[in-house]
Amino acid sequence: MMKISYLLMIAAMFSQAQVSLAEYQAPDSLLNPKQTLTIGTGKYSADSTDDSAVFQRAIDDVHESGGGRVVIPAGDYQLIEVNLKSDVHLLFQSGVTIRPFTQVKKGKNRNVFNLGMKDAVKNVSVVGPEDRVTFDCSAIGDEDEFRAVCMNDCNNFRIANLTINDNFTKFSSITLGWGGVEDGKAKVARNGLIENITADKAHYGYGAIQAHSGESIVFRNTKSTGGVGVRLETGSGKLLESGIGGLFDITVEDVTSINGQGALMFQPHTIEHGNVVARNIHSDGSEFCVYIAKPYVSKKKLGEDTTQKAGSFRSIKVDGVKAIYRDGPIVTRSVHFECYPVELHKKIVRVDNGTQPGFRGPSIAAVANMRPDMNVSITHIEAIGFKYRPDTLTPNDLYHGKITNLSRPKGKDSIETRKKTEQRIRRKK
Repeated sequence: MMKISYLLMIAAMFSQAQVSLAEYQAPDSLLNPKQTLTIGTGKYSADSTDDSAVFQRAIDDVHESGGGRVVIPAGDYQLIEVNLKSDVHLLFQSGVTIRPFTQVKKGKNRNVFNLGMKDAVKNVSVVGPEDRVTFDCSAIGDEDEFRAVCMNDCNNFRIANLTINDNFTKFSSITLGWGGVEDGKAKVARNGLIENITADKAHYGYGAIQAHSGESIVFRNTKSTGGVGVRLETGSGKLLESGIGGLFDITVEDVTSINGQGALMFQPHTIEHGNVVARNIHSDGSEFCVYIAKPYVSKKKLGEDTTQKAGSFRSIKVDGVKAIYRDGPIVTRSVHFECYPVELHKKIVRVDNGTQPGFRGPSIAAVANMRPDMNVSITHIEAIGFKYRPDTLTPNDLYHGKITNLSRPKGKDSIETRKKTEQRIRRKK
């Protein structure tokens, strides 16, 4: 029965790969594997304490055999810093929960799975079943740093069917980074498909997915509660210093943001990017649905005497935006105060809440385009419940006064109520 179920899962994944819009192509190492290993059998026995070495051993062995699959049956696994290698495919069955192993490098930059972070990799995948793999981050504090998947120099890849139960940690759950420059070319992710990703309790400054650089990538069916669903922001300091990299030929489909900063965000910093096409972008109770940020040159990262100028995207085309206004409380920050219409100033409150920004407010606008100098087309916008803003907020709509006498929230969102709740939880423990 297990073998039949496994074969059905593989067949379903092949079917999905064939209809993909991505440049990703299911490689021979997946279709005709040289070796298939199963975690929990033979020398790959897992004990749910720290299974990182077991997973790494299986990956290494499949890679050395010429490529194939590592099957992960139902169960709980604790993992950290597992490095995928070329022509290896991690295939998770139903009922898998992954818990980041927290007894090493606590609070530091930690990833569960690394793709091309040390050496270049190609033809790889991390794929769960239709009912998803769960990353349980309940044991991680909001001051810790965590990513489910992080990639740099990676070609022809698929990441699919992951649910990340975050805890407001630093960094986006899936991050496409930058691995330096070789022969004048940036070492970045290329020809990839990332789909069916959900992040809950995401930090405002991060979210489900962030891409610093990448070429020919499709992001499909992403949902983030908190933060940003898909953040196309090139904020890596070393990348900005080099000036070599960026995002090119990017497709974004079916992104949803709930009580977050936005569903789709653009911030090029000082890098010149290529074309982005997006469709079906939704938000419910978020600050924005689509947010194209103001020009920004970070002197902190580039130095006070930097001569670099704000970067841009060659073109941004978004079709199908649906945003629902909510009174909040939505996490916001002081630099967004200028975006609020005067009529909503009274709804902004100040709070004390760990690493999250210290303000809460209502939704602001369906679309904010702070870069009218770029080639931007956003069509078919549906803004539900927004009374005081046009569908698209531009620099001409900004408020240039001061917002003073911010109140503190009452009831369930007050500091006093939160402290009492935390005390009650500690007593129960």
